[in-house]
Amino acid sequence: MNQPSHEDLLGYVLGALDATEQHQVQQWIDSHPELEYELLAIKSSLAPLEYLEPLVGPPPGLARRACQAIAVVERTLPRDVEPQSPTGSSFPLMQAVAQQALRERRQSPATSVGGWGQQRLKAGRGLSWVDLAFSCSAALIVGALLMPALAVVRFNSRLVHCQDNLRSIYAAWTGFAQDNDGVFMRIPPSGRLNMVGVFAPTLIDREYLHDDRVFFCPGLGSDLSDCRVPKLRELEETPCPIQFAAHCKSLCGNYACNLGYVDVSDRFVCPNVQGFSNHVLLADSPSCTGIAGMSRNHDRRRINAIKGNGAITTLTNASIGNDALYYSDRNLVEAGRHIMDTVVGCGSVRLFPDSH
Repeated sequence: MNQPSHEDLLGYVLGALDATEQHQVQQWIDSHPELEYELLAIKSSLAPLEYLEPLVGPPPGLARRACQAIAVVERTLPRDVEPQSPTGSSFPLMQAVAQQALRERRQSPATSVGGWGQQRLKAGRGLSWVDLAFSCSAALIVGALLMPALAVVRFNSRLVHCQDNLRSIYAAWTGFAQDNDGVFMRIPPSGRLNMVGVFAPTLIDREYLHDDRVFFCPGLGSDLSDCRVPKLRELEETPCPIQFAAHCKSLCGNYACNLGYVDVSDRFVCPNVQGFSNHVLLADSPSCTGIAGMSRNHDRRRINAIKGNGAITTLTNASIGNDALYYSDRNLVEAGRHIMDTVVGCGSVRLFPDSH
């Protein structure tokens, strides 16, 4: 493939290329690391577009309804206010309305109640329907100007709340690791508890955590009062397969955890304190739909993640450099194929039986 153009790189960032073109551009980037700076520049220039709201046009049929309303007014216009305009005037209706408004202004408020045109409110405060309409229009304009700003503030507050959740889980997780030889999770090699997300009910059952809601992201905008992580006893004793599947789905809430990796000796390495300081331990869970596997937790615009050293990072796409966050180098949801292949998966993901 020839060197990709700026348009090809822009399509690569937006995920607008087909699979073949995406693969070709990725190969070129892998062989020419200097293109990373150009990709970062493109992503930075596109960042303000994420806060734009879609343009809203006029409602359908507005012109037709306006013409019908004008026709009705012309038919119902009183004869005594028909304009005495010079021949050839282009705005007879506007002149008639102006003359009627002038007549009502010369009358007292008491005699103008119920009149045609500028009718005054019966409350006696001298507020006309025109004034009321103008006030409502001004309020709508101010609201339209404030809504985008309020949406950005709400989005950022939920993003920060999600980061606080990750810090709380990390603090409990490191406490568990200190009591278990530096290992973040111990997964049974078989049985119902052979899932990576079993660490979540373990932290709660052993009272490293006391609130299930920290495993549920506020970025989804849903009520978290009824959200809960299933107990280990429920996973082991639930006889109904459908109910067991529902428990597995909420095993670690709206987050995905590190699946470990396979070392050069083809031995599985579980996330631990020593070897995972620069690896993502926990992140927003992947979405089944969306561009490039983005999480739906924050409107598919951001991904919060916490590393083994406790550092919070916020990603604009589901990758760190050239490393995909939700897939291995084989494009599968599995343990990483080497130490630099970081993969996080939902709590229901099962590892191969001989992993421990």
